[in-house]
Amino acid sequence: MKNRPLLSVCLMVLCIIAFMVVWGRERFIKELRPSPIERYAAEGDNITICGKIYRQEQKENCRMIYLKENSIYSNSKKFQESKIIIYTNSSQKLHIGNQIKVCGKVSFYEEARNPGNFDQKFYYQKQGIHGKVRSDDIQITDYKRNKLKDRLEKFRMNWQKMLQREMGERDGSALAAILLGEKSGMDQEMKELYQVNGIGHILAISGVCFLCWVFLIGEKMA
Repeated sequence: MKNRPLLSVCLMVLCIIAFMVVWGRERFIKELRPSPIERYAAEGDNITICGKIYRQEQKENCRMIYLKENSIYSNSKKFQESKIIIYTNSSQKLHIGNQIKVCGKVSFYEEARNPGNFDQKFYYQKQGIHGKVRSDDIQITDYKRNKLKDRLEKFRMNWQKMLQREMGERDGSALAAILLGEKSGMDQEMKELYQVNGIGHILAISGVCFLCWVFLIGEKMA
């Protein structure tokens, strides 16, 4: 090692990087720090949320409603939470931009139990989402909606259904994930293969590019 100073420096840098990733990632990445809901609510607590819908996904056995700008009431405490997901079986018609009030039990995403497995908690933390609520008790408090985003959402869902109908559930869902960034119907095994092989970003980037293209076309035709 004495005769190889460059190797010594490289090893020191690698040790520092490893130390920062293991010990300091929450200090350097804001989204990984404990959020208010993790500090003020416990698993299974009943909470009330008032927030704005910014995205919806239809899963096989439930519906996911993404909320932002949330005010939350839990254990006689009121606090703000940037984002949260509601899981529901309600068929109530909701639109992007609607303000809603939800009552239900809070729970948190799990970390990967084994190395190399999908880390659900880390995946949602990077999006600024630290908790989820299961509830069918949903009230609309403000019917104002974002018409452009709402139409794009419907357009994307209709394309996904068309691809699944024409190509089959498995292949159609995979193509919908690549073209539209809509991964809700994608086979879990196939999704994990993308992530393990380091090409999971294709499912997000392609969808964003496609929606930008649709938006630009719409602007020209308007």
